Amino acid sequence: MLQPACQYLVPSRFGLYEVEAEHMPRNWPRWAAQTVQADMKITHGNPRNVQHASHLPDCDLSLTADENFLRMLDQIAEQAPVSVGRGRRAAQAAHDGIVEAIQPALRTL
Repeated sequence: MLQPACQYLVPSRFGLYEVEAEHMPRNWPRWAAQTVQADMKITHGNPRNVQHASHLPDCDLSLTADENFLRMLDQIAEQAPVSVGRGRRAAQAAHDGIVEAIQPALRTL
């Protein structure tokens, strides 16, 4: 008998209650990014922000020129159940190139 496809969209007991966030470090920041962005302006960059957020447990620092992404990173880092990279603002890359744009942000480390 065929089952409706929507049955796979219903959260399971395992996913909601039996898994600890510390054991799934990339899922929590991804969920948090989606949740935080729900209160922000929707742009074409939102899906990419969620993808980038899943890599936060793997880094110490995330440089960005995007103010909304930086605000999202700060909110995630404050509440994350695992250690995540902190966000730091970098200048927009100009004609000089990206290296010149990020050097001032790296000097403050």
